[in-house]
Amino acid sequence: MARTDPWLASITRILAEDELCGLFLIICGSVILYAIESIHIFSKEFVTNIDTVPGIIIILGFVIASISIFGCVGARYNNAKLLIIYVILMSLAFLVHLFLITFFCVKEDAFLQLAAQFVDEVWEHNDESMNAMDALQMAQFIHISQSLQFKCCGVHDYKDYISRLQKVPFTCCNLDIEMCATEGYKNVPGCLDVFLDYWNTKLHVILYSSLGIAGVQMGCIIIGVVTVYKLIND
Repeated sequence: MARTDPWLASITRILAEDELCGLFLIICGSVILYAIESIHIFSKEFVTNIDTVPGIIIILGFVIASISIFGCVGARYNNAKLLIIYVILMSLAFLVHLFLITFFCVKEDAFLQLAAQFVDEVWEHNDESMNAMDALQMAQFIHISQSLQFKCCGVHDYKDYISRLQKVPFTCCNLDIEMCATEGYKNVPGCLDVFLDYWNTKLHVILYSSLGIAGVQMGCIIIGVVTVYKLIND
């Protein structure tokens, strides 16, 4: 085993950044999944599996965080074999990560279409026994460490309820009776625009964050290779 080296102590801290990147992906995917699952509670019949996107992000985060353990332990205990395993596994994860980034870029419009289809399905499942649309109109999401609501009404606006000869629900008024009494729901945007804007913002955050994380991965892989070379030749 090679002697303890200040270089290796520094490497341990650097490789730990990879684990933080994995944790960031897990948190990011979980936040998006939270908004979707609050709607799925009211209906299990949706054909659109929109929660697949945050699911993939969470899985990738777990993989990156798990692989980084090999690098941290290998650098901490001067173990070249663990570092070699780290470099190989992280290289594979890096390639998968690049593939997913490319896939998200190419399929961005398709994901937004999936989100639009999801809103349509929620509207179609809106009846007396399954208030799925109410769930969407009151669904919460995280924005800059704050818990906010979509605050939307109908697919396009409140007129969707009028066309169905239905009473505009209190959820269109954010459960504010006074707002409903003064027809304040007429100024509330439709859920389609709000939901698409939410997903468009999140997709861009995911893409830019993924590019940054990919850069960190590449840097850690290079450092891992250099560390293995140093351990073998010491």
